Amino acid sequence: MRFNKNYLGSLIFVGLLSVFCCDTEDDLNQMSIKRGPSNINQNCYDLLSVISISNQLSMNLGPGDYFEFSCQYDSNNALEFANVHEFINFKNNHIFIYDYDVVQDPIGIHTTNFRDFIGQSFSLDIRVLQKLDDEDHLQFYIVQEIISSLNQPDISRQWNQITYSYNLFNGNAIIDLKGSLTYRLFFNSVGVEFNDARHFKIIVDIHTGYPVSIIEVP
Repeated sequence: MRFNKNYLGSLIFVGLLSVFCCDTEDDLNQMSIKRGPSNINQNCYDLLSVISISNQLSMNLGPGDYFEFSCQYDSNNALEFANVHEFINFKNNHIFIYDYDVVQDPIGIHTTNFRDFIGQSFSLDIRVLQKLDDEDHLQFYIVQEIISSLNQPDISRQWNQITYSYNLFNGNAIIDLKGSLTYRLFFNSVGVEFNDARHFKIIVDIHTGYPVSIIEVP
């Protein structure tokens, strides 16, 4: 079951959860989740904990964000946090840096590097591969490719680059890069998969390839 920003009704949520609970009153404090292509019939969650975590995560969803509960995640294969507030602070803690050493390969492709440090724990590396604007050789600026990946891959997190586009303005390339960072989380014996939609706006000088700025679009 997936929960996104449009889903905020606690009463509806409780009703849906009870579909997955056992038939007897003694089992109402536990639930079994159906997730993905196969059904997982395990009484693995405390119902009140799930409702509390769902309400807290729902209040912190951005555009494109969603989450699902999973019986498959625990402290061995997920990032463990004491509470939702601790996770939100972690994922929203960013430090952006960029490298002024623009590298050129033998066929004239220049690479500009950016890095987004997340939660002071790992980073997302972004490489802009481009041909620079060169009027003398009738070469117009072109973004050949954008490659983004996690610097420290881990089973508890996964990056998926979705799309990019760019426009030229006043000697700069303004690049929009979109993707999603999926976390496996574990809160007080409850497993959650959280999809964090990311949108970066990157500016590069089209004549030198020098990085001008990188920000995250809310």
